[in-house]
Amino acid sequence: MTTSIENTKGAADKIVLSIDAMGGDRGPDAVVAGVARAAKQNAHLHFIIHGKKSVLDLQVAKRRALWGRVDIRDTSDVVSMDDHVAFGPVLHKLSFGEAIEQDLLTDYQVVIVGIDNPRYSEMIT
Repeated sequence: MTTSIENTKGAADKIVLSIDAMGGDRGPDAVVAGVARAAKQNAHLHFIIHGKKSVLDLQVAKRRALWGRVDIRDTSDVVSMDDHVAFGPVLHKLSFGEAIEQDLLTDYQVVIVGIDNPRYSEMIT
């Protein structure tokens, strides 16, 4: 899942997250479920969700917390993480096995940070 934050001019209390719903290990259902969970926890969040519109329309429709807070951008393009033009060169590579051997794995939580200070918002748009 790829996420970016968009500054919405004229709506200081509105935070828009742009999310790739077609990536990830569990597919769009899990991504949209996570988006709905975030929406329930923060009334200021709105979302642009990228992926197959026919799939995403159904996922969003069954989650009341997302009604009126989601713009679905239909796309069927697939960009591989190996695409050096899109993502640049690999700077460091560590296999899952190497991470286990080096005891680098741990439980994690995802934190979404909203920036509402105009000075910093300009830097990310």
